[in-house]
Amino acid sequence: MKMRIILNLFGFRILYMPNFSPHPFGWGFFCDRIDYVGVMREGSLMSSKGNVLFLILIAVALFAALSYAVTQSSRGGGNADQETLALNASQMVQFAQDVDFAVKRLMLVGGYDKSEISFEYDGNAVNGNCGDDRCKVFHPDGGGVIYWDMPESWRQPAGTYGASAPLWRWNFSKDSPVIDVGTNCADASCNDVMLLYRAINRELCIEINNQLGIDNPSGEPPENTVRTNNDWNGSMTFYNASESVGNLDTNEPQAVLNGQYTGCFRDPHTADLAYHFYHVVIEF
Repeated sequence: MKMRIILNLFGFRILYMPNFSPHPFGWGFFCDRIDYVGVMREGSLMSSKGNVLFLILIAVALFAALSYAVTQSSRGGGNADQETLALNASQMVQFAQDVDFAVKRLMLVGGYDKSEISFEYDGNAVNGNCGDDRCKVFHPDGGGVIYWDMPESWRQPAGTYGASAPLWRWNFSKDSPVIDVGTNCADASCNDVMLLYRAINRELCIEINNQLGIDNPSGEPPENTVRTNNDWNGSMTFYNASESVGNLDTNEPQAVLNGQYTGCFRDPHTADLAYHFYHVVIEF
C-alpha cells in the first residue's frame, strides 16, 4: 500500500512515498521502505530515492528545536516572578519620584513655601497652610499627581505588625530625619518629610534596595526605627534622637541608609518585623 505525503518545512516542500506492507504477525501495516523522496522549492524539484537519512535528520532537528523551546519555557517560570517583583519595585520608586518632582515644581514654579505644600487626599494629610488647590500635590490644579495605592498582594498580611487599613496607605511622615539628607541636628527642625508606606512585603523591600544599590545585610533589609504617626501639616513638632533613618555612628548597620533619599528598612521593635518604604519629598 502506497501513499503520497507532502511536508512543508522552512519554505521547502518535501515529497515522499512510503510503502506499507501487511505486518507478518497480523498487526496492521508497517513501512518497509520509502520509494521516493523529493524536495521542491519555488517550482523546482530535486529527487532522490530511499533518502531515509534525510528525513531522520529533519526529525532530529525538529525534536531538538521542540526540546529547546520546552526547556526555555520551564526556565522562564522563576524568571517571570523575579521580573514581576522588579517591575513592582520600580513602580513604587517611580511614584515616589513623581511626588518629589511635583513638590519641587510647586516650590520653584508655583512659589510655594515648604510649609504650604499639601499632600491631602481622601481627607488624610491635610495642611491648613495650603489656602487653595494649587498647592496640593494630588490635585489637578496643583501638582497633578494621580494618587496611587499599591495592590494588597504587595503588603504584609493582615495581623502582622498590627497591619490594618490605617497602615495601608501612603503616609507623609514629619517625625523623623534622614541622616545626611539636608541638615543634621538634635531637634525637630531637622526632620524631613518622608513619603512612607508601612508594612510592605519583605521580598519587595529587598528588591527596592537592590535596585537602589543599598546593602541588605545578610540578605535582609537594614534594621531601623522611625516614628511615623503624624502626617506633614506645615510644621515639625516631634523629635526623638533614637528615631531616624540612618545613624550618625557610621559603624552601626543603619548607617547604610545615611544620605539615601529613597530606601526600605525593617522595624526590629515589633514581634512581626515590619518593612517600610520611604522617600524624602521635603528635606530640612
